[in-house]
Amino acid sequence: MHPAGTIVRFRDVRIAVVLCGAQSGRTRIDPNGRRIRAAFDANAARFERTFLDALNGRPVERIPGVPIDIHDLL
Repeated sequence: MHPAGTIVRFRDVRIAVVLCGAQSGRTRIDPNGRRIRAAFDANAARFERTFLDALNGRPVERIPGVPIDIHDLL
């Protein structure tokens, strides 16, 4: 379940990029990899509503936990 008003849940994970073979270019969780903040568990309905509102010039409410939003870009 997503916290109220959020689009995704974030987790700190360590990842690495596969450099060779058929999986080349893919990322994978790796305990020795670089630490990143990754998005998991997307709330598709909330994303779609927010995306379409922004695209169509409708007001978009701030999303908790996201340091930048559409208002910062205008």
